[in-house]
Amino acid sequence: MKKTKGKNKKENRFVQMAVFGGLIFLLALMGYGVISKNKKETPPEAIHLTIPQEQIYAELLTQYYCSCGACDLKLSDCNCETALKTKKDMRNRLKEGASKEDLKWYLENVIGSKPYM
Repeated sequence: MKKTKGKNKKENRFVQMAVFGGLIFLLALMGYGVISKNKKETPPEAIHLTIPQEQIYAELLTQYYCSCGACDLKLSDCNCETALKTKKDMRNRLKEGASKEDLKWYLENVIGSKPYM
């Protein structure tokens, strides 16, 4: 009978450890979910430009359509993932010294945006 009690104690200990490990895993998983939800992408406007660069940026946003294919909006009016990526790319290129003509070429030939006419 002593063997059975010892075996039950070991099984109980194993079950307790398994439950405890499972709870730790679930808490870690929930913590990761909360952290990843709170991690937000920085908006395009967080990339600071000079006043002349801002003017070029604002002008081009109203002159080109979003290239996502799901909407028919100008870049200035669209906030889809594609538009936000394009806006960030534009701001980064301007910050690096791209000209208005460089950005037009980039929008039309790389991004695939159509000019608004």
